[in-house]
Amino acid sequence: MIVPNKAIRYQESILSKLPRIIQILQHQNMSVLNLYREVQSDYSSLSQFMVALDTLFVLDKIIIESGEIKLC
Repeated sequence: MIVPNKAIRYQESILSKLPRIIQILQHQNMSVLNLYREVQSDYSSLSQFMVALDTLFVLDKIIIESGEIKLC
């Protein structure tokens, strides 16, 4: 579900959901809970949202400091 392939369309992949998180964090830093509340409708579960955060972290796009998610 992370990357699109023959069985998973781009819109259903995690990659399609990453820009929205980045867009929100460009305006302000947020706690994980508040960020999840903002994008909750885009994800089918909390675990899918956590995979998105993990992906952004591995790509060196976000960091977590003092309980807040920030863009790098």
